[in-house]
Amino acid sequence: MDKREIFNKLMIYLGFKKDVELARFLGISSQTLSNWKSRNTYKPQLIHKKCPEINIEWLLTGNGPMLNYKNSYFDIKKQKVNEPIYNRDSSNENLHNIPLYNLDTGLGLKDAIFNSKNIITNYIKIPNLSNCDGAIYVRNDSMYPLFKSGDIIAFKIVSKDNMFWGEMYLIEIVIDENNSFLTIRYLQKSELGKDSIKLTCENPQYEPQDIPLEKVKTLALIRASIRLY
Repeated sequence: MDKREIFNKLMIYLGFKKDVELARFLGISSQTLSNWKSRNTYKPQLIHKKCPEINIEWLLTGNGPMLNYKNSYFDIKKQKVNEPIYNRDSSNENLHNIPLYNLDTGLGLKDAIFNSKNIITNYIKIPNLSNCDGAIYVRNDSMYPLFKSGDIIAFKIVSKDNMFWGEMYLIEIVIDENNSFLTIRYLQKSELGKDSIKLTCENPQYEPQDIPLEKVKTLALIRASIRLY
């Protein structure tokens, strides 16, 4: 994969619209970033240090998934409800407050995040994790053994115009005019054409499924997971 294409995907993933934002995030000058792009090169170790959830092989070669979910696990002990959840063994530098939502209220994903603050049950702090819109509890075993019911996933809402094939998403699917449901799936190209997508799981008990893209109400890229014990 061309390095410029990797840069473009990083910009989308991090939610940046301007090169100066990416340069500031990486701690380099805009001129350095411009030089990297013109020479079709960069320092993958620097990007990986800032975003440890990014797959280093993908940064080096463009091959494989962009995110390395196994390196984005955080195993932590349960704490009191009014305490922030965080990884006790990590430095407190570069911590981001991520709201933990209760979606058992029946609200859709976007409605819950952008229109209702009273369903935030806690806040999570994860070192060196780039900006997330929120976190929720896993409620089924479709991605077992990668995720278990009761785990927490942190996510960033993205546009359907910027889908990354092979990555894992939290997907809100429309059932009818008044109902939708959330599921966690890998997103793959569908053999039915560009107006459909294929959803696959880790758990072999769940069959791959092709659905119309128009049925997808909200897409959120999963950036990290937390296992409570």
